[in-house]
Formats: sequence, structure tokens, C-alpha cells
Amino acid sequence: MAVLVLVSALSFSVDKHFCGEILVDYSLTGKADSCGMETMLAENGLSDMLSADHCCSEETDLFEGQDQMKELEKKEQAARNFLAIFTYSLKLQFSEEAKPQTPFQGYPPPLITEDIQLLNETFLI
Repeated sequence: MAVLVLVSALSFSVDKHFCGEILVDYSLTGKADSCGMETMLAENGLSDMLSADHCCSEETDLFEGQDQMKELEKKEQAARNFLAIFTYSLKLQFSEEAKPQTPFQGYPPPLITEDIQLLNETFLI
């Protein structure tokens, strides 16, 4: 499956050299080699014939891969970011905060038998 995705996403070109109707050479990596007619005509002094009536032709076919993988990658990254932020905020919402421990929590407060402020007659104004 990974090979299929890789091949469909690749872009490459095929360069072909024809001499008349016959395919002489093709190349996937660079420029195709010529049939040598240009050099033969130049050696024989017929370079005028080369420019006027040229039977050789070159053709380049470009096969473009899919650009959908880049868009899918951006969408996946956005989904990962959203999921990370959502889980972090959910974790913070339900986490219990550490409460301070009180050493006297098990002991009851003293009982108030008399109102000390009334006994001493001290009031805050």
C-alpha cells in the first residue's frame, strides 16, 4: 500500500528522440541521446540541410503526481493539533487540585461554654 501511495505521488518526465518515425532513444533521468545525424551532417559539410529539413524530433512527456497528499498532510497536522489541545484541556478540567493537608483535621474544635467577649465586655466598634 505504501508503494502505491509513493508511486502515485511521484512526478517524472520521459524524454524521447525520434529519427523520422522511429524511436531511437528514451530517458527517464535526463536528455535522450540523439541518433548522431546532426554530427554526421556537420562532418560532411551539410549543416545547411540540418536547419532546413530536419527529420529528427525530440518529445518530452511529463507525468505529474498527485498534489492531494500535501493537502491531506496539512489536514492531518491540523487534526493532530486539535486532538492534542482537546485532550490537554479535558485533562485539566477533570483533574483534582492538590488540597493542603491539615495536621489537626481529625481533632474537633473546643466547645464554647461562655461568650468571652460578653464576659470581658470587649467589643469592636
